[in-house]
Amino acid sequence: MEYKDYINSVISLLDDMDEYDKTVWIYEYARRQNKENRKAFLDSLTPPIKKVINFDENEFHEFIEDVKNQALFIETREEEYYDESIHNVETKTIYLQNCELLTRLNYYINIGIDLIANEDNEIGFDVLDQISQLVITTNNEYGYIEELSLRDLFGRNLIKTSRYNYYLNLLYAAFTLHKSITEIYLIFKQYDHHDILFSDLLAFGKHELNFDHQFYQEWIDFLENEPGNLSAYLIKDACYLDGGIIKLLATIDTIGEIHPLLYQEALSYYLNRNDYQQMVQIGLQALKRIPEQFKIRAKIAASIKPYYDNTCYLNEVIFLSEPTPYNCLKLYNENVDFDYIIETFKQINYQNDISLVLNDDEYAICHIDDKQRLLLEFLLGNIEKA
Repeated sequence: MEYKDYINSVISLLDDMDEYDKTVWIYEYARRQNKENRKAFLDSLTPPIKKVINFDENEFHEFIEDVKNQALFIETREEEYYDESIHNVETKTIYLQNCELLTRLNYYINIGIDLIANEDNEIGFDVLDQISQLVITTNNEYGYIEELSLRDLFGRNLIKTSRYNYYLNLLYAAFTLHKSITEIYLIFKQYDHHDILFSDLLAFGKHELNFDHQFYQEWIDFLENEPGNLSAYLIKDACYLDGGIIKLLATIDTIGEIHPLLYQEALSYYLNRNDYQQMVQIGLQALKRIPEQFKIRAKIAASIKPYYDNTCYLNEVIFLSEPTPYNCLKLYNENVDFDYIIETFKQINYQNDISLVLNDDEYAICHIDDKQRLLLEFLLGNIEKA
């Protein structure tokens, strides 16, 4: 359920309850809590008490400079092990987690999160923001130096808090401090996951963030020309929070070909509500507007295929946007103009360099090397060329 629908339902249900009903509900909810949840539930009923945080800003800034100057580094050692899968002796790097740098780094991360919980957002943001920009070096007995970002440290399980919790706090503080859209978007990109959106931030923190129509529209306008899935998911979330599916459809009319993932989101919305007619209508619009080389076009065609009679057209779309032998052979079950298919196939600029392929991206283009192209042309009946 989308955050806005959820919160509106909660508000409506609470409005229908009197004080006695609310007291009974709280009691029954408390009574059914598992042992593991009881302490947290009691804490939620208690007015928040600010922690006493002993934080020396000068020491923190000295720590940051020591890391930048490589006076502090992560100690490592190389360890050999036998890899049974390849029957060979391999080497892996062991990071000494009790070294001074990691001990102090994890300490300051906890300090930053505690400061934000205490509503000392400016200092807390500064701590987490500076840490997020560090380039941290390692050193071993052979003098080998490796440079690691905060993302690398999370990936190597060297940070004790979760990456999600770190960036949820950093983004919450950034919005509370009214940082610019550009600054905040860079933090979203640093995190580089789709499980923190505006709705997640509205559900976090001691005080609900205040996002209005102008806020959402400014973000949509900014994200319009920022490529990739992250921007599309943020736009989708902003649309749902601002005006629901109506806002999303209006935005698709404007920028659907720029962010084709929005079409997929609209299809999912109507599929979940069994509105197949609207789903097909939006899907067909998407197929007309999205460039043929994008793989997402094939996914959209496949999504509406069970609910649309013209399977010949959809199979053509699926093949041209994701040309595989399997999709090619499906064309033989249809009354297809193979001359048109062959000519169109030749003109589409598929990705020839596999290193540039983006498999999980709204702009993903199918990779076809020369051998694959010859095979597909043979299957299409262009035997002379093949």
